[in-house]
Amino acid sequence: MWRIIASVLIGAFVLSPPRVFAIEFFNPKSGPAPPLALTAADGSSVILRPFEYSVTVVHFFATWCKPCLTEMPALERFAKRIDSSSVRILAVSVAEPALRVRRFVQSTPSSIPILLDRDGAVAKSWHVANLPSTIVLGRRLEQRLAAEREVDWDGIETTQFLDAASSTDERSGVKVGGEEKR
Repeated sequence: MWRIIASVLIGAFVLSPPRVFAIEFFNPKSGPAPPLALTAADGSSVILRPFEYSVTVVHFFATWCKPCLTEMPALERFAKRIDSSSVRILAVSVAEPALRVRRFVQSTPSSIPILLDRDGAVAKSWHVANLPSTIVLGRRLEQRLAAEREVDWDGIETTQFLDAASSTDERSGVKVGGEEKR
């Protein structure tokens, strides 16, 4: 009997589609974020300024990066679940031609501003080594949380995420998929 149950469980695991699990955010190097002043794909200018938002999420990606493209719709859904008057989400396209990014924006409309880091200088100054990468900033633009790979934004409890991102203590616990990550 146990062989049948084990076979069914193993078969279900092997045959089930892969799921991207939310990963743990970590505390990045302390201190303020480097400057960020970029042009968006729509031609507008975006400059990070302290005290504009309680939390700012800066997400680095590329249109050729498959995990990045998988993550973007979930990030969009996350953006719709939060208060946009206190939380700002920015997506930074790293080292790509503006035309390619504009085509991506036309084919995949988003409420998240897509910024153009044409030569990758901003990503380099932010010490981004992997794509996708996300850095979460507090009110004073201090680096609070970071992730150096794909994040399951659908699995993140917004209240706990925002508390961890805007809190002044060193906690980084983010409730992900029903369990707390530290």
